[in-house]
Amino acid sequence: MKNKKKGLLHIIVILAVIALCSFTTLVGFTKAHKGSARNIKLGLDLAGGVSITYDVVGDKPTDAELKDTVTMMQKRAEVHSTESSVVTDEKGRIVIDIPGVDDAEKVLSDLGKEGSLDFVAQDDMDLSSGKPVYTKTICTGKDIKSAEAGTTQDESTKTKKYVVSLKFKSKGTKAFATATEEAAPSHKMIYIVYDGKVISNPGVTEAITNGEAQISGGFKTYDEAEELASYIRIGALPVELKAAQSQV
Repeated sequence: MKNKKKGLLHIIVILAVIALCSFTTLVGFTKAHKGSARNIKLGLDLAGGVSITYDVVGDKPTDAELKDTVTMMQKRAEVHSTESSVVTDEKGRIVIDIPGVDDAEKVLSDLGKEGSLDFVAQDDMDLSSGKPVYTKTICTGKDIKSAEAGTTQDESTKTKKYVVSLKFKSKGTKAFATATEEAAPSHKMIYIVYDGKVISNPGVTEAITNGEAQISGGFKTYDEAEELASYIRIGALPVELKAAQSQV
């Protein structure tokens, strides 16, 4: 009788384990469906996709320039797959793996295009279609000397604020001065557009004529400020890449 009870208990345990495994595979746990088959990440060998390696052209970039370039390529790769991987190898090359894509030629074209960063006056911006449309820019990423995230203290509340500090080159300084002189009286905005997407639209409170601007007020954390600074640096990035090898 005891052996029968043990045997029955073993069967019940086995069935319970099978049921648990089946539930995990099909549904998973928590709202994120952890453990389910839908969340299994497939590598290139299983999911298909594109793998491409880029060499840096010209002088060796600084660590900051290389990091910004990796960030730029990661953002572009994630448009095609959130499972994309962008890393640097031991030779300083940038290696990108994008699983599960069908149109390999489009992926390679998107990754290889030069990034664009434009500053656009509010009066010259049309967002009626949901996408930024403009034919005139104040200046571009090529007119930016530097973009850095930092902190400052609010003079009235004495609380810490996160900011992005910009420095313009001579041409950009003149163009930005003219634009801010026109925008300041009505506190109009200046849109910052990266690769066809508005990434910031700060209002102008005063004319900026010395080539040094500061964006503040919209950042809850330092990382948020650093993300915008990184985008602006990417638009001004002097690093040129060349595809060394690719595999589809």
